[in-house]
Amino acid sequence: MGLDLFNGQFLKNPSSKTKKIIIVNPQPDIVKYNLAKYIDLNNYKVEVVKDFETFVLNHIDNYLL
Repeated sequence: MGLDLFNGQFLKNPSSKTKKIIIVNPQPDIVKYNLAKYIDLNNYKVEVVKDFETFVLNHIDNYLL
């Protein structure tokens, strides 16, 4: 139910300003499949990073203020 609550209330909220989804997972197709049950992924820029270590070492600086 936790994922349902997150997807249903946050991502589908019309006031959400979410434009990008970053999937940090070695199997992004599974994550995309599960997200697609709740939202239209075509409405978002979807980035994929293969694992958390790669995200922290190479990508996190792009998202820090």
